[in-house]
Amino acid sequence: MNQTDKAPPYTSLVATARTQKLSIKSVMPLLGVFLPVLLFCALAIDIKNDVGYAFDSSFLLALHAYATPLLNSIALKVSAAVTALSLLVLALLALKRQWHAVMFWLVAVGGSAILNVVVKHVVERHRPALWALAAPETTFSFPSGHAMQAMTLALALVFLLRASRHLRSIMAAASVFVLLVGLCRMYLGLHYPSDIAASLLLSLAWVTSVTMLFDQQRLHLTTTSKFPSGKQTYA
Repeated sequence: MNQTDKAPPYTSLVATARTQKLSIKSVMPLLGVFLPVLLFCALAIDIKNDVGYAFDSSFLLALHAYATPLLNSIALKVSAAVTALSLLVLALLALKRQWHAVMFWLVAVGGSAILNVVVKHVVERHRPALWALAAPETTFSFPSGHAMQAMTLALALVFLLRASRHLRSIMAAASVFVLLVGLCRMYLGLHYPSDIAASLLLSLAWVTSVTMLFDQQRLHLTTTSKFPSGKQTYA
């Protein structure tokens, strides 16, 4: 019997795994960048043209019906935790001397903050004015800076820890954190639901783009370190 007729038993599994990995990489630009950007632009154009959403105000008023001084205090503390957590992660990465991760974090989180400010001044949506706010703000409303930073923080953490065996737990905790921040910003009357939705979409597109860029850079550095003399040939 010709031994070449039989492939190693693990060959098909390896091929399947590689195919799945390639499939994920091929759809990342579509699902992680282009689709979120498309949906975000649709929202931004509507808001810029003063196209109102009926659920925006009604949802905020429904939340406000449960307002108490204690919940106000909790919501403000949750909002403040976003910046604190972002700085904490940055400090931990720096202490561990994970400089590539530090740079990724700075670009993802810092770039997200800059992008948020730019979009705010392009769209120029005013804050909700449905009741006297416990903590009024004077900046524009669309998109939410806190929700966008929370989503950026969560996604960046997930991408940094994607090889962890606890990834599912990390993703679950990150999702709860993002939803909690978004809910608190709406509860405080500082953002409409459409502000929060736009923040999540824009953050997803931004962090996915940054991740693909850094992954490509890491691949390039790994390749050049394996072939320092430049002997590698490319098709």
